[in-house]
Amino acid sequence: MATTFQTKHGVITVGKPYYLFPLGQVVDLKLIRHENQENGWGVSKPYPVSTELTSDLLNDFADQASKLL
Repeated sequence: MATTFQTKHGVITVGKPYYLFPLGQVVDLKLIRHENQENGWGVSKPYPVSTELTSDLLNDFADQASKLL
C-alpha cells in the first residue's frame, strides 16, 4: 500500500524506492488532482530516499505540480 497525503491540490502518493542514475535510490512523489482520482493521471518527481518528507516539502511539491496539470 502506497503512502498518501492529502493537500489542497489533491492527493500525493509516495512510490516504492528504486535506483535512478545519478541520484541513487529515489522515491517518486505523485500529485493526482481530486478530479483525476479515477484515472490516476498526475505529475510525479523523484526525490532521494534520504529526503525528509515534511509538510512544507509536500505542499511545495503540490503547488509546483498543480501548475502543470
